[in-house]
Amino acid sequence: MQKTCHLVVRVMVVLSFGLFGLIACSDPQEANEENFSAALQEYLSTKPACLDWPDRRTYKMLNNRSRKLDALAEAGLLELHIFKPSKAAGTRRTRYQYILSKKGLTIAGVDDAGMAQRKLGAGEDLKLCYGKREVVDIDTFTPPRAMGPYTVSEVKYTWKLADVQDWVRNKSLESAFKLKKKLKQGPRKDTELLALTNKGWLHMSFLD
Repeated sequence: MQKTCHLVVRVMVVLSFGLFGLIACSDPQEANEENFSAALQEYLSTKPACLDWPDRRTYKMLNNRSRKLDALAEAGLLELHIFKPSKAAGTRRTRYQYILSKKGLTIAGVDDAGMAQRKLGAGEDLKLCYGKREVVDIDTFTPPRAMGPYTVSEVKYTWKLADVQDWVRNKSLESAFKLKKKLKQGPRKDTELLALTNKGWLHMSFLD
């Protein structure tokens, strides 16, 4: 009976130290790969992969067609309306108008054409995002050091493009927006500066 009690005590001591180790490893202020990966992923979630498209030209009457807007129309995100010269309307040349289709409105995150035009009028961008950036691995990081009022670490990491939408895999879009290389490219490397806060590590841009 006495031997059994000693065994139980020893097991409890081992479990206690193991639990303490787990708790210590989960400290969000510690400089480690887990915390840096979480901080970088939080930052990358604000930087989705989106098309650099001339959204300010939508809903306007244009004198000329646009290669990028034509490609978006072919992919089903825009609708192209062509207005021929009309004596009744007093127009002497063909005019073009691109508006977001239902599919385009959904991808841009707006309910209807009215909301899209209000956002454009307010100077906001209509984003057509086709993928997410995802952290793959933490390559290296510098020991935490003081920089002004912050404690920082420079982190080199690898990320990949994930959850790529089917609509962007369109030959016209790939050509007009030079996407072919981006979509086929594998994991990429980058470097960011992270700062220590009372809640853990954050990207420096979140501290502005």
